[in-house]
Amino acid sequence: MPLCSRILTKNIKGYYPILPYVFYDKGNNQIPSRYTLLSKTEAQNFTESDLSNFTEGVMTVQETNINRLMTSYYNVLNIYADRMRRDRTVLLTLKGCDPREENGQAYANQVKNYLVENYGIDPNRIDILVEPPTKPSGSAQTDPAFAGLIDDENRRVGFLFSSERMYKPLPYTIRDESSIENDMIFSISDRVPFRSWSMAITGENGTMQYGPFLTTSERITPVPLMSGLQTGSFTATVTISQPDGSQNVENIDFTLRSDPSVRNASRYLMLFDYNKSDALLVYATKIRDEITPGIHTGNSVVIHGHTDIIGNVAGNQKLSEERANQGKRIVDEQLGIENRKIDVLAIGLGMTPTKYTFDNIHPEGRMYNRNVFVEVIK
Repeated sequence: MPLCSRILTKNIKGYYPILPYVFYDKGNNQIPSRYTLLSKTEAQNFTESDLSNFTEGVMTVQETNINRLMTSYYNVLNIYADRMRRDRTVLLTLKGCDPREENGQAYANQVKNYLVENYGIDPNRIDILVEPPTKPSGSAQTDPAFAGLIDDENRRVGFLFSSERMYKPLPYTIRDESSIENDMIFSISDRVPFRSWSMAITGENGTMQYGPFLTTSERITPVPLMSGLQTGSFTATVTISQPDGSQNVENIDFTLRSDPSVRNASRYLMLFDYNKSDALLVYATKIRDEITPGIHTGNSVVIHGHTDIIGNVAGNQKLSEERANQGKRIVDEQLGIENRKIDVLAIGLGMTPTKYTFDNIHPEGRMYNRNVFVEVIK
């Protein structure tokens, strides 16, 4: 049965960390065209606040804020240059890396030249260090089939600043009607043998098809079903394909309602370099000192973890659950210290594509997918 009966719309105040890397394409020592490179004249007029044009607006299923946030990341060179221009005490080490240990110096020189020539950053503030490749995802047992993706992540320049304030996240605002707590959850019993199952949901806007699914539980966003409706009645026709080739069909009736009120929420994105759930511990101070104080009686907290596509489905599902549960434990523990009881929901989504999933085509998208979102709904 679906667990959602109403659709909540929220005004989100979000905080988006900028990955301190520029990734290069194989066989090319030039900064890739997907990064925003400004002329000297354009750079003179650029300020970090310009990026609010990309991160304000309405988030829908078709146009998610993920796309807009990636536009901000692709301004990483301009963001860091603007911050260095405003804070002349900060020094930078550019760490060039290449999987064959051949082009790290050339990659770093390209970035330094851009900062110096286009933004006028004093070259004496920028050092270059060539470092050997690391294994940024997975473990020593990672399937060799993913070796190419791992190599892509080692073809990069990293930013090491002398001050932590250079890594501060970008704030953004968005109106969100398709957030994860609106999802309906459909599931079949673990005792039911199946090869796959699918679903057709019929309502006033017609019939929408979902699946085939290979796991026992799936999340479905209700937003397309409810387009233009305040209240809607629906029938989900679930078709289960059994191992012997036969099919079982079941109909489920349900009603959805759009909540006329608009809630406010804060959303924090936390990133991980490695395949470890305990990496969330590096964010423990931030969670305890910055996020938890903003949680009040009557609020709710939703924490959901994700992974990239490197690895296998089962392993990534477990990892995402561990990340989300670790975040929940930190929040619950701090609330307990303060003698407060707040509803905290932890969800692991693994490598499943959702409206929170970044594009896995490029290494930066895969890095952004190793994450936990912490959302405080007021």
